Amino acid sequence: MEFKEPDEFWWEFSTERLSSYKPGGFHPVHIGDLFSKIQATGRPRYKILAKLGTGSYSTVWLATDMLINRLVALKIIVARLTGHNKEIPILDRLSRCEPGTAGVAHIIRLLDSFQVEGPNGVHEVLVTEVVIGWNELYEAEAAPPVRKVATELALGLKHIHSLQIVHGGESLSFLQ
Repeated sequence: MEFKEPDEFWWEFSTERLSSYKPGGFHPVHIGDLFSKIQATGRPRYKILAKLGTGSYSTVWLATDMLINRLVALKIIVARLTGHNKEIPILDRLSRCEPGTAGVAHIIRLLDSFQVEGPNGVHEVLVTEVVIGWNELYEAEAAPPVRKVATELALGLKHIHSLQIVHGGESLSFLQ
């Protein structure tokens, strides 16, 4: 899929504080940056195309997976959480479910994960499917049907809970 730059940069309003870029904080990323390496060739695998958003513990970037030529999302976690983040094992567990399992189609899949070292420390990077398609974002004229979205959300949550995983606030956890 070829990337077409939009006329308006909607993500410019999703900015984090500059003070968050310090040791233990966010990893600086620029459009065009390359991440990870393809083992067989040693060439970079992911190329940053656009910023999708920012949270309190991560930034999320639209990238192209140059190995299989598709769009992906790269979630780069703050360095202070490296080794303490439960998101990778949880998403890995969810990704191993059989495709036909009820609710699995409504859960984001972990496609890859790796670490990147930068000026603020070592950061975990999660590679997932893009949650909203680039074309839908710019061509949608109306909001999606509320009932359909609510049903899909309920199916996804039911599936997560069936695996003893709960969502609370901004995080996921295993039930003990």
